[in-house]
Amino acid sequence: MRREIDPGCIAVQCEADTGISQSLKPDQPVPNPLPIKDVIWFDATKSTIIIRLIITYPSERYFEAKYGQIEEIVSAGC
Repeated sequence: MRREIDPGCIAVQCEADTGISQSLKPDQPVPNPLPIKDVIWFDATKSTIIIRLIITYPSERYFEAKYGQIEEIVSAGC
């Protein structure tokens, strides 16, 4: 999925997986709606790409930041 943030700037979104959510917490209902995170931003007005890394494999930290010390990767002047 993607959403426009401002003219010239879009975010690419990742939605949590129903099957993974169910397998991690089988005694709890699957959240509705499922969590959605912005993972990539393209800003043509600033020539910038921002990437946020999240865990997408089944684990206790599913859908959280992949690395504790790295919040995002920014590439400016693309």
